[in-house]
Amino acid sequence: MAIAVGLLLLLGIFFIWVGARRRKAAGLPVGRVVYSDTGVERTPEKPLYDPVLGLTGRPDYLVEDGGFLIPVEVKSTPAPPLPYEGHVMQALAYCLLVERDLHREAPYAIIRYPNHSFRVDFTSEYREKLLDLIAEMRRAERRGLPKRSHSTPERCRKCGFREICDQSLV
Repeated sequence: MAIAVGLLLLLGIFFIWVGARRRKAAGLPVGRVVYSDTGVERTPEKPLYDPVLGLTGRPDYLVEDGGFLIPVEVKSTPAPPLPYEGHVMQALAYCLLVERDLHREAPYAIIRYPNHSFRVDFTSEYREKLLDLIAEMRRAERRGLPKRSHSTPERCRKCGFREICDQSLV
């Protein structure tokens, strides 16, 4: 009996250790994963939405940590010396969506590249910059689609306008 209990205890410790390694490898902060849009763990969650800004998004993960929800955005390219500005704005847009849709505080976001993670604090300066960017995007939408400024089909495949673009290369 004591041997069986000891084996179960060792097995439990092993699974905790494996789980901690997987979380660290994924770049997730400590806490409980409450939302996942990676399609790996479960069916993707519904998108977060703010009708006032007309903003919709699906972070790869939301991790609950100390009453806060932390968006985690996973990227497939190697980490640059500093996160790309577009990645920063995307991650912070998820902070804003968490506040507006879920009515929870998201004081920072994590941008996870395969070889490094960056924490981006959702400061008042970043909030203002993000809201200015969203307003500029809305003004650009009213002016119509932008003119294509490249000749790379791969960029077209990844473009958010590809379904409605009359200049598509693919």
